[in-house]
Formats: sequence, structure tokens, C-alpha cells
Amino acid sequence: MGDGHTITCAGPGVPYDSSNPTATTYCSYTWPASSAGQPGGVYRVTATVYYQASWSASGAPGGGNFGLVAGPASTVAVRVAESQAINNEPGS
Repeated sequence: MGDGHTITCAGPGVPYDSSNPTATTYCSYTWPASSAGQPGGVYRVTATVYYQASWSASGAPGGGNFGLVAGPASTVAVRVAESQAINNEPGS
């Protein structure tokens, strides 16, 4: 995750649905506050998708399982920031 931590998610994840602003996922990551106590920063995140493949032959002996196979890794810079606000009644 660019900060020394890793996360492993099983399965394809939850598709994004713009009509559901309160949707959740079972696979997420929250970057901790920086050493100065302020959240945010730029992290170089690397993601790798793993897949499992098996094969069989029709009309001939053979077949097998290739096991877990890593696809190509992809790295991207992710800028993380946080903004907080406090709503007060006017005049307070």
C-alpha cells in the first residue's frame, strides 16, 4: 500500500454503484496519519491480480491445474488527503 503494509482481498470485490452512496466493500484500506499527525500524503501502491487456471482435453488424455498464477503487477501513485469540517449554528 506504499506505506509498508499489504492487503489481500479474496474474490473479485464489490462492483461500484453510483446510485448507492452508502455502499460498503469487504476489502479496503485506510492509510494511517503521518508522523506529524496529519493524514495524507502520496503513496506508491502496487496491485497484483492472481488467478487460478486448469485445463482439460476433449478426446485425449490430459488435464491439470496450473495453481495460483500471478498476473502483471501495476503501480500507481495515490494522493491521500482528508478534510474535516465542524458545523456550528450561526452566532455560536
